[in-house]
Amino acid sequence: MTRPMKQVKPVTGTKVLIWVALFFAVVFSANIAFVYFAETTWTGLTTKTSYQDGINFNSNYERAEQQKKLGWQSKIQTFTSKQLVVVFSDKQGNALTGLQVGVKIMRPVREKFDRVVKLEETAYGVYQAGLQLPLPGRWQLQVRAGNDNGDSYFLVYDLMAEK
Repeated sequence: MTRPMKQVKPVTGTKVLIWVALFFAVVFSANIAFVYFAETTWTGLTTKTSYQDGINFNSNYERAEQQKKLGWQSKIQTFTSKQLVVVFSDKQGNALTGLQVGVKIMRPVREKFDRVVKLEETAYGVYQAGLQLPLPGRWQLQVRAGNDNGDSYFLVYDLMAEK
């Protein structure tokens, strides 16, 4: 008993063209999706001056050692979407007055919300500024302070801002 042979349909140029076109359509669609997600989720550069930062590493390290010897301390007393209050003290815990204080406020997930704020001394060792943060949530604060003697201070905080 012999089985009847199944008839095989011939591969024509039209079928090959359709399969090749479908293949490239899938590849093209995947590329469009990857480009879209790459553009909409990019958090920005960590630094625009990476080469110069590498060259300045030793001088930054020396400044960090000088800061450690100074013994200055800062404490974020209040951080909301409307107000920032920072308290500065020396090694002995005495309030530091007469400082020029600036804070760079950055949203880790989007660079378009970055801003720089100058803090004013409102009480002995207490510096504050009004804020208008567009969103509550996680923020990074780079606190810089200095006095007329050339002493400087730098510290980075990661904080959550409430409304």
